[in-house]
Amino acid sequence: MAISSDNKRIAKKFMKNICKITNVFISENKVEVEFDVQGEWKKYFIGNKYWVEYSQNISAVPKDVAIVPFIANFAILASIVDGRFELGAIDEDFANCLKEVAGGFEKMYPMMKFSKDFFVTGTRFVKNLQPAGTKSATFFSGGVDAFNTLVNHADEHPDLLTVWGSDVKLTDFEGWKNVYSHVKETSEKFGTDAIVIKSNFRLCIDEGLCSSLVLSMNAKDAWWHGFHHALSLHGQAAPLAFLNNYKQVYFASTFCFRDLGKYTCASDPTTDNFVKFCGCKIIHDGFEFNRQDKVHNIVKFSREHKIKIAPRVCWISTGGKNCGVCEKCYRTIIEFVAEGADPNDFGFEWNKEDIQAFKKAVKYRLLIFPEFNYCYYEDAQILMKQSPEKFLEDYKWFLELDIKNFNHYPVKFIRKKFRDVYTFPRRALLKILRVLKLK
Repeated sequence: MAISSDNKRIAKKFMKNICKITNVFISENKVEVEFDVQGEWKKYFIGNKYWVEYSQNISAVPKDVAIVPFIANFAILASIVDGRFELGAIDEDFANCLKEVAGGFEKMYPMMKFSKDFFVTGTRFVKNLQPAGTKSATFFSGGVDAFNTLVNHADEHPDLLTVWGSDVKLTDFEGWKNVYSHVKETSEKFGTDAIVIKSNFRLCIDEGLCSSLVLSMNAKDAWWHGFHHALSLHGQAAPLAFLNNYKQVYFASTFCFRDLGKYTCASDPTTDNFVKFCGCKIIHDGFEFNRQDKVHNIVKFSREHKIKIAPRVCWISTGGKNCGVCEKCYRTIIEFVAEGADPNDFGFEWNKEDIQAFKKAVKYRLLIFPEFNYCYYEDAQILMKQSPEKFLEDYKWFLELDIKNFNHYPVKFIRKKFRDVYTFPRRALLKILRVLKLK
């Protein structure tokens, strides 16, 4: 697909975009970066300070490594608008890998142009050679993907890196308390260390404006999901990789090989697997497994090792726990059921009344993304149909469900159409009323 004239016009508009690093402060457990942005891309930055905090002492990290999390947070934006970073020095592995990462995005979004020059002339690239590392780490959110990676590499006892400020907001103290309790409990069961990373990385970039920018370039995906989240998280592991001599850091896949060409995502083998820093590499892990395979691996490991595993999958609850009634929770529950497992043994509350509630939700409320989500329910159904006699009569309706027409129950169709024409105007009206203090 050729790059459109609109994209060329936008690219020209952003000429001479510079982000100057004015200060890098390294304390016992925190890196703070102050910066000054010049050019059209300034509107995508919020404030002038980025920070990332660790539960491990990182005071021995050199500045050329401590700056990596900041650069990782804005690198894809810089690539899109042809921005440059002005700084004294940066880790050589990371500086060099960015060209390959940008190339991966270019393959995923052929309608866009991605610059492969990230630094102003004179920036020093520092080779941070460490003794050959044997230790590993894995980003750990607590979901199915993360647990699949953990059980498949359990013999390595990887450090669990969990980020506060990613899915759980910095202001959600109760939610974080539950998340950390879950991570700590998991680390104890698996005999590994839990390291907390806390950062304002999502708060110093305007995600709404960035989404508008890439959508104007026909990207058909939003900023956080399609461009931002992966590399911005990868970079936060750099100081830890330097200190702990990591050989690799795993980043659990969301999609699998059969989904190729059906999605765009910031996390993909064509981008993640090129990320390097301090002799350490990021590995996009689990791409060979579909979601049902991952649930199978978790159940198998739990039974063989007699370790209770409770994935945290919910994407709507604010308390860091599973709500049990959203699409993601229902999807995960039926996947465990298909494996012959009791969802109550894997972090969910589930009984016959809940099965009937699930049936009603499928009929009246739940909507899924047809591009790739059908396969989640379809895989569970196919597995259950192999031995239907093993399942309660209460699941007969699911075995007979037409997955291909999941979204097309009449009531859901009407609700969706009503929502499309009604929701936006109503929200806009409520916002106006709030501004006028009439509501």
